[in-house]
Amino acid sequence: MRPRPARAVVLPVRALSVAAALLLTACASTPGASGSTGSGSGQSTGQQTVTVFAAASLTDVGPKLAEAYRASHPGVEVRFNLAGSQALVSQLIAGADADVLIMADQESLEPLSGKDILAGDPTVVAVNHLVLAVDPSAGITGLADLAKEGVRTAICAADVPCGRVSRDVLTKEKVTPSATTEEENVRGALTKLTSGQVQAALVYRTDATTAGDKVRIIELPDAGGNPYPVALTKDGATHPAAADFGTWLTGAEARAVLQRAGFDAPS
Repeated sequence: MRPRPARAVVLPVRALSVAAALLLTACASTPGASGSTGSGSGQSTGQQTVTVFAAASLTDVGPKLAEAYRASHPGVEVRFNLAGSQALVSQLIAGADADVLIMADQESLEPLSGKDILAGDPTVVAVNHLVLAVDPSAGITGLADLAKEGVRTAICAADVPCGRVSRDVLTKEKVTPSATTEEENVRGALTKLTSGQVQAALVYRTDATTAGDKVRIIELPDAGGNPYPVALTKDGATHPAAADFGTWLTGAEARAVLQRAGFDAPS
């Protein structure tokens, strides 16, 4: 749609000169008016930004990681883009800018192989565990109850990590839920439960814990653990701040933040 023609405004010559001078001054003094503002780059203020693409199950701990890092690196801002791992991979293949990736399983990184996107091998920084979260008043005591009539279960889509491990454990236990709703990521599944739309949800322990007394958690030892790999993109590897944050994520300080959120340390 073409912009509307601007209404002509006539200013006295002196007023026009003053307005032009003010405009030139403002343009000269605007932070970031020149230079790159891409991921990992510093602006005229010296501030650097690290863009992290992270699995949706890091929604609560992501800001805590950024805050902990910023405390010892005051010139660096860490920004999280949170979504299902498969959505993040699609964004990267489509050309989205990112410095650091944190996925919810190793398999999620496979579509990036041969795409000239990643720099080096990933490092596992944490492990999460699938649990059965249920409405405390629903009378559900285990996976077998999901097959009962009237029990509706939220489950992640098959192409995301929580969906893959959910289907694996249901197959192993030979349980077919009587009714399911499929969600694009683990936070969507949890929301269906806490909003009362379902009676149960297969989610990660860290996500279920954030719901407090709205849910009851039933552990699933046979589900095993999901390793969370961290990888630098090739763009991120060229930015010192991004590379440093990637290294920091593998260290003791980041591990302590993740463990307080309910993640286990990698073996």
